[in-house]
Amino acid sequence: MRKLFFFTFFLICCSLFFPVEATLRVEGRVGAFFPLNSKFQRIYGDVYPCYEIEVGQTLCDCYELWLNVDDYYRSTSVRGCGDTSLNILSFSAGPKRLFCFCNDFAFYTGLGISVAWARINDEIIGREYDTSVGLVVKSGLYYYLNSCWFLDLFCDYNYQPAFHHRRVDIGGIRTGLGLGYAF
Repeated sequence: MRKLFFFTFFLICCSLFFPVEATLRVEGRVGAFFPLNSKFQRIYGDVYPCYEIEVGQTLCDCYELWLNVDDYYRSTSVRGCGDTSLNILSFSAGPKRLFCFCNDFAFYTGLGISVAWARINDEIIGREYDTSVGLVVKSGLYYYLNSCWFLDLFCDYNYQPAFHHRRVDIGGIRTGLGLGYAF
C-alpha cells in the first residue's frame, strides 16, 4: 500500500512538474548501487541492485528537467547481532545539460536535490525511521535506437546523510542501464 501511495504521489508530481505540451522522456533504469559509507558496507554489503523510474522534459536542445524515484531494499544477518533490514525510498529532481555530438549519441551531466525516507528494522535496536535531504550528481550517455526509443548508460553519485546520531551516509554510486521512450 505504501508503494502505491508513493507511486501515485510521483505521478502527481510529474503532472505538476512537466507541462502537458512538453516533450517527455520516460525511462526504467536497472543498475548496481555501491554504498560508500564503511558502516553501511560492513552491515549491508558492498553492492546490491537498484531499480529506478525517471521522467524528463527537454526544455530545448541542450537542457532537460528530470524527476527520479528509486527504491532500495536490503536484508541481512549480522553475526552476533541478528537479522536486520534496510529500505530506502528516494525522490530526486533537477536540471540536466545535454551535449549532443551526433544524431545517435548525447552525453549528459546534471545536478539535483534528493529526499529520502529510510527505515531500518533490526532485532536489537528495533525500528528506526529517518527522512533526509541530499544531493545527486548525474552523468550518462544516451544512445538513440530510433526517434522514440533510447538506451541510457548512467553513473550517478548520491550524497544522502541520514541517521545523524549514527553518522551514516546512505548514499553512494549508482551505475547501470536504462531503457526509455521519448514522446
